[in-house]
Amino acid sequence: MAEGTLWNVEQVRDKRFKNANYQKLVKRQWLRDTVWINREMARSNNRLVPDPDRYKVIESSAWSWPFLIYPMRMGAWKDDSIKYYEIGNPILWWASAICCIFVYPAQIAYMLVCHRRKCSSWKPAEIRQFWNVTKLLWGGWFTHYVPFFLFGRVLYIHHVLPSLYFGLLLLAFEIQCVLRWYMPARAEWPVAIVIIAISGYVFYLFSPLTFGWDRPIKELAHLQWLPTWNLVTDPHLVL
Repeated sequence: MAEGTLWNVEQVRDKRFKNANYQKLVKRQWLRDTVWINREMARSNNRLVPDPDRYKVIESSAWSWPFLIYPMRMGAWKDDSIKYYEIGNPILWWASAICCIFVYPAQIAYMLVCHRRKCSSWKPAEIRQFWNVTKLLWGGWFTHYVPFFLFGRVLYIHHVLPSLYFGLLLLAFEIQCVLRWYMPARAEWPVAIVIIAISGYVFYLFSPLTFGWDRPIKELAHLQWLPTWNLVTDPHLVL
């Protein structure tokens, strides 16, 4: 048995512990502790500085996250090892990025122009509901993504996942609005079913990389949709 697998378990029993008042010894202040722990987290993060002269397969930059340019390998990449690839569903990833970066800002600008010219075709209740929902979702995406451009520490693609959640919710709401505003009532469900079917099929295609692939990765070479993905071989690795 290896030395690292041995555990030393000790137990101390003292009747005085039952009546001991630890609150006097460990008195906490919520505001002070919150400031302290965030300050220490900021200091530790600032120490994780990337090396510009060294390529690391798991690192990436914030600008590349929305369009999934550099997914991340997780674990060893040998033929007999279980391989995970942090990629999820590329279709939903790209669609949410287009929605948050291009569609929604253009849509807000268009609505403002129409409102100023008093030629809007939306009802006040529709505009109010749209704004109340989307300001939260787009704001969540923005505040969870843009600050990473100010970070000096090393970054990984999973840092964008919180903003991705907001982006996916915004995408779903935008699809709902398009179906209700611009599609006939009888076409709403068929179009929604087609979108769900496409999303489900792409998820099924990439599911081996999500749940783990223990066979040679070359068998999944057909899933390398972008040349920048290091799914089979790493195009950025200098041997």
